[in-house]
Amino acid sequence: MAGSTLSAKQTVQRHLADGSALEKFKELVQAQGGDVSYIDHPEKFPQAKHIRKLPAPKRGYVHTINAAMIARGVHLLGAGRELPHDKIDYAIGVSEIKKVGTQVKQGEPLMMIHYDDEAKLEQSLEYFKNAYRLAPKRPTPPPLIVERVA
Repeated sequence: MAGSTLSAKQTVQRHLADGSALEKFKELVQAQGGDVSYIDHPEKFPQAKHIRKLPAPKRGYVHTINAAMIARGVHLLGAGRELPHDKIDYAIGVSEIKKVGTQVKQGEPLMMIHYDDEAKLEQSLEYFKNAYRLAPKRPTPPPLIVERVA
């Protein structure tokens, strides 16, 4: 157990650097019946036909991100089911999502959208665009610990 934040960060850095964190992750995947070869060879995962950036409409700081809107946009792209028998496309989704508090320039990507179907992309774009609220000043970060219960 780490005695301080610095000690905890150093422990995490050490486990990342020496490969023990990766080995533990592989153990967890294998214990749940997963194919660990995908960890060593991520190119085995299905890939979307297209990747498009969602550009920031203006300069500023990311103040809020509405995760439900992003989820709805991804669902419309084909990464979800409308009916129980619908097929999920595992290549579809978003990546490189800018975090709350990040400063962005106009046109800089807020996220990368992975998709196959242009018509579905057009349907989902409004959800992605409306998921972000930018403001000129850096937001005050919420406290890491809200309340101690014990």
